Amino acid sequence: MKVYLEIFKINLKILVFYRWGFYISIIVHPLLLILYVSLLRSIYANDPQQIILGYTCTQMIWYFAGISFFYFLVYCNIDKEISDSIISGDMAIRLLKPLSIMKYEFSKLIASKILSLIFEFIPVCIIYVILVYPSFISFAGVFKYLVITFFAFVLYFFISFLIGITAFTSQSVNSLQGIKSLLINFAAGAFIPIEFFPVAVQNVIKILPFQYILYVPIQFLLNKPITQDWSYFFKVLLILTVWIIFFYGLCKISLKGMIKKFISVGG
Repeated sequence: MKVYLEIFKINLKILVFYRWGFYISIIVHPLLLILYVSLLRSIYANDPQQIILGYTCTQMIWYFAGISFFYFLVYCNIDKEISDSIISGDMAIRLLKPLSIMKYEFSKLIASKILSLIFEFIPVCIIYVILVYPSFISFAGVFKYLVITFFAFVLYFFISFLIGITAFTSQSVNSLQGIKSLLINFAAGAFIPIEFFPVAVQNVIKILPFQYILYVPIQFLLNKPITQDWSYFFKVLLILTVWIIFFYGLCKISLKGMIKKFISVGG
């Protein structure tokens, strides 16, 4: 465990040194919010207080703000990083060391997300509150949102890790990354809220784990009526835990088999 703690500390220091990327986000994302505000207020122009499929204008604005928060707190591209390290040969060297690839990547990612929380999420969130005050948000809702988001982050990590390790046999994961992006945009609600899809499509989405990565956490942020019930909060945590265990087990089994195959062919 001490080894992975040191990996975490080293990556934290590296990311702090190259923190200009975080500062750029503080500028770019409020500009995106202004764009969302202009677009959505034109849609709600006839009646700013009208509700469209359960969303007021301000809630819809904050829904898209929640998508930005997703990229701060949940999103990662370790699938590409693992693929690149396999192609470059760095992974072959890493396999010679007594380190768990999964724990190594997770330690790196935790360091990145802690800094994203401090240098991106908190400053950008404050700016968003100043620009478009969300009177519907509560402290309990924000607490639930952050807890659910952490579980969503872990789930997203395992999904991305699973895609990444397929590069042991295929090298390129571009096609799988494309599928993942498509699922995030549509099944997770990054393109539009899930309520805007036909009922048949919504029923399919509800079976998949992707809504719990983005759409469901945002519902807690918006303090929607269903999320105010603590029993629903624990139900979502349970569902996320089941999906996390499922993908963790899938990662462990797949990684073991793929590494054996990788070594057997002289990787």
